[in-house]
Formats: sequence, structure tokens, C-alpha cells
Amino acid sequence: QRSNRFAAWRLILRYHAACRKVFPPRKAVWGKFYNEPKGAYIHKALSEHLQAKQMSLCCYCRDKIYHRKNSNIEHILPIARYPMFAFEYSNLALACVTCNALKSDKDYFRVAALSADYTANVFDCFHPSVHDYNDHIDFILFQTNHIYVRVFKSRSVIGDRLCVEHLKDVSIYGVKEQVNPVVAGAVKKLGEFLNGKPGY
Repeated sequence: QRSNRFAAWRLILRYHAACRKVFPPRKAVWGKFYNEPKGAYIHKALSEHLQAKQMSLCCYCRDKIYHRKNSNIEHILPIARYPMFAFEYSNLALACVTCNALKSDKDYFRVAALSADYTANVFDCFHPSVHDYNDHIDFILFQTNHIYVRVFKSRSVIGDRLCVEHLKDVSIYGVKEQVNPVVAGAVKKLGEFLNGKPGY
């Protein structure tokens, strides 16, 4: 057990160093890591750790995460643009499959003056490892026997961009997924009610 942990730790350090020292960093480094014999083991352990840390809630939409099949390890700053942070602990969170798929490689942060020291960067968009969700985003849940609709509202400038560029899509996806005329009618009324209200 101890030798397994040591080998796993060495593997993480090796990949972390590769991301930092090779320029430009290899974008496929995360997939290569996962395919290593110990990589899948570390990936599973990391998923379980993040699930416990986040109290089984998605880092973006706060949907319930029940197991690894309805969640993914999310690179908050996407690997496509920031491969050097692929193994940065503060850049990893657990997202539901919907959020992970809808966000994909989108960059909500657009960090102007990027520092190699991850913690030195200033994030003007909600960042799950830096900001407290309840300080920046509210969500309202409407639920009946036939309807399950979530509406997100920013509580601060930090929460604005995530609500507009991501959580709006999460809400729309949830409604489309239900494909129910009762839901569609209720959402239309809700949209009319919220129309023009800033932040929704």
C-alpha cells in the first residue's frame, strides 16, 4: 500500500513537472497520464476525494453527484488553453457530466496577465477553488411532479460571467432534456417573469 502511494505520487510529480518544463506543454498530457498503469487508480482516488471535498455537489450548478458515472474531473482553466495547469490541484474540481460537457474547452477566465504560479493569478470570474459559491451565485429550483427547472442568478460581478456564459446553458439543457409541454409552458411563463431582471 505504501509503495503504491509512493509510486502514484512520483507519477503525479513527473507529469506535473513535464507540464511546467516543456514549452508549449503537451495538450494530451492528461489522457496520457490516465492511461498509465497507476493513472486510472489516481484518477479514481482523486474523484472520490473531490466528491467528499465538494459534499457531492457539482462545482458549477450544485447538482447532486452520486457516483463517478455522473461526474468528471473538471479542469477549471481548460487544458486546451492552459495545459501547464493540468496537474495543479487548485485547477481541479468535480463537475456533473452536463456541466463538463457544456463547458468543454470554454475559457470563462481569460486571464490577462497569466502567472506560472497558479495561486498568484487573479480570477474575475467565479472559480470553484477560490470563491465561495454562496457569495456569488444563487439558484432557484422549481419542482413539481412534472417540472424540474433551475434558474441561476449572480450575486456579484464575480458570478456574472459564469451565470451568463455557462449556467444559462445548463438551465436550457435541463428544460430541453425533459421535452414536456407542461415544462415548456411553465418555463415560458418563468422567462416572461424574469425577462429584464438583471443577472438572471
